[in-house]
Amino acid sequence: MLKVLPFLNLLFQAILFFSLFPFLFNKIEIGSEKKRIVYYITFSTVVEIYVQTTIWGNLNNIVGTHFYYPLEFLFLFFMLHEWETHYKKLWLISGMIVWSILLIDNFYLTDFSTFPSFSASLQNFYLFLFSARVFLIITTKNFIPFYRDDRFYAAAGIFVYSSLTTLMFLLYKVLNIILPYHVSAVIVIGENALFLTSMIVQYKRQKLLSQV
Repeated sequence: MLKVLPFLNLLFQAILFFSLFPFLFNKIEIGSEKKRIVYYITFSTVVEIYVQTTIWGNLNNIVGTHFYYPLEFLFLFFMLHEWETHYKKLWLISGMIVWSILLIDNFYLTDFSTFPSFSASLQNFYLFLFSARVFLIITTKNFIPFYRDDRFYAAAGIFVYSSLTTLMFLLYKVLNIILPYHVSAVIVIGENALFLTSMIVQYKRQKLLSQV
């Protein structure tokens, strides 16, 4: 089972990427506020191809994390920020502060040959808090049942990913327990499955509206 996890990871990422095509083929427009999900899916697909290539080629991909994490933070942060309802300015200021710290740590404080564990921990913890906030908004202050809202599954994906990776870094920092790659692979598969559900729910609703 463990040997097929990298393949499953790449397979789920591919399915998630190809979930964008039905919108294109059926000329179903994705709302401007939802295009951030499309950008993130495209970005994460490129990153996953890079990661799997380095794994199969037995290459060191630590350098790539210094570029990947700050970009990933921006994609996920602005996706959540779009769905914040009351404290947009507060979250924007705090998010830009966190992003500045990420840049400083990734490009100045941590050597490119070393994994940026501090900035990765900070990023995931911040996204955990922000996604929990947005998750609460979507489930309690919504005009439609939350399970019919594509935002619910996207926010859930970010919440699951950030909370579990935060726990991974906490175990490493406090107890010096390093969890294997397979654990993070399962976490990413879970995140992608929730994002895929988000795209399916969005496609069904948009297609229904286009037929009215």
